[in-house]
Amino acid sequence: MKIACPKCDFHPTPNILWQCRPGCGHRWHTFATHGICPRCSKMWHDTQCPDCELWSPIDDWYHEDVPERVMPLREPHKEVILQSAVGEELRPFLGRTLTLSPSAASGTPSVLAGVGS
Repeated sequence: MKIACPKCDFHPTPNILWQCRPGCGHRWHTFATHGICPRCSKMWHDTQCPDCELWSPIDDWYHEDVPERVMPLREPHKEVILQSAVGEELRPFLGRTLTLSPSAASGTPSVLAGVGS
């Protein structure tokens, strides 16, 4: 489980302490108890980030660790030929997605940008 501020992605270390205020004033690492003060049992539903100082629900701080995906081996790329509405051939770069937009001058599609897949 990864713990990070949902607003700024700050990762709190165990040595950072929060204070139960208003409350009993006890200082503890709020993520060790999921926002429950160990002295007075007050439940903190929201917590403040010590880095960006913004408040957010404590449940939003918990993120699943997503393992790095290993891409399976694929068949060799084959050239794909796309055709525009007027029959022009558009040849995309292998492994990229092309964004098409009508050309202002001719009204026919033209390639705006290649976006990595």
